[in-house]
Amino acid sequence: MADKLFLGKGSREVVWEVYSQVEKTIAILKFRLDYETPGVSAKLPNAAEPEKLVEDARVLIARAASELVSGEPEKAVETLRGARNDLRSLLTPRRVSKKRS
Repeated sequence: MADKLFLGKGSREVVWEVYSQVEKTIAILKFRLDYETPGVSAKLPNAAEPEKLVEDARVLIARAASELVSGEPEKAVETLRGARNDLRSLLTPRRVSKKRS
């Protein structure tokens, strides 16, 4: 997943694809681990610097992969949530701006 963000240079289609894969991975891990945390409303990062958000998400996805390999799946879920929020932040302004048109 992380490589797609790097190779795709953050194109909207690539961001949507990786975002959906991250969401799916979170759901699968939560189901298999029977792991749930109380709902917390997370503030999305500022999307003023999209390149930084793409890089941050890429780093978090790679970190989550390492956490899974090292036997820390709960930690990986939380790390993936951070990546998901970065990607969601990139997608949300575009969606909102289309509604205003």
